[in-house]
Amino acid sequence: MNLYEFFNVDYKSYQDKEDDNSRLDLSDTRKTRLTLRQIQKLRLMNDIREVEQKNEIDRLNKIYGGTTG
Repeated sequence: MNLYEFFNVDYKSYQDKEDDNSRLDLSDTRKTRLTLRQIQKLRLMNDIREVEQKNEIDRLNKIYGGTTG
C-alpha cells in the first residue's frame, strides 16, 4: 500500500465492507462458492491493479529515467 492511497477516495470496485460476509464459524464445513457478481468484482479489481501498476512504472521511469524491458 502506498501513502497516497490513504488520502485518495476509495474506488467503487475495491472491497465493500457492506458486501463482506466472509466471516466463518467452526460449524461452517461447506466450501463457499463465488457468485457471478463476486467474480465480476474480482475481474474489475484485477484490471484496476494492472492499470495502477503501469501508471506507477511510468511515474518511476519519469523520476529515475529508467527503461523497462
